[in-house]
Amino acid sequence: MPGEAPSKQEAPEGVREDNQSLLQAALLAFGAADITELRRLLDDNVQYTIVGRHRLAGLHTGKEAVLAAVAQMGELTGGTLSGEIHDILSSDSHGIVIVRWSAKRADRVLQCEVIDMYHFRDGLIWQVVSVPVDQQAYDELYS
Repeated sequence: MPGEAPSKQEAPEGVREDNQSLLQAALLAFGAADITELRRLLDDNVQYTIVGRHRLAGLHTGKEAVLAAVAQMGELTGGTLSGEIHDILSSDSHGIVIVRWSAKRADRVLQCEVIDMYHFRDGLIWQVVSVPVDQQAYDELYS
């Protein structure tokens, strides 16, 4: 991953639980299209990589670029994008979220699990990599 890695120091007591709460808050804000709350949870230099071969694929760097990509997801799906969290795992510096996303766009329908890998820095989301399990369906929806 590009950028400066967080230090490997021992995290204070409770950081793991705080990171899990951070992920839950981010997913709720994403689902509610609450840009103000998402902005609060992201590091200024956040990096969001969306895997695939579609118009949103690639690396989005900085809060505004990440929030623009999130807004474009909502626009492209006409507000139909919704997710069901299967699991949230977190450690002192990393998190994994498994979400089943559903969306519609014209005659295309998406129902796909996505694995999101997170890196935390200073209590904020610093890096995210989204990897769809069904890449072809994801690419078709956002192409």
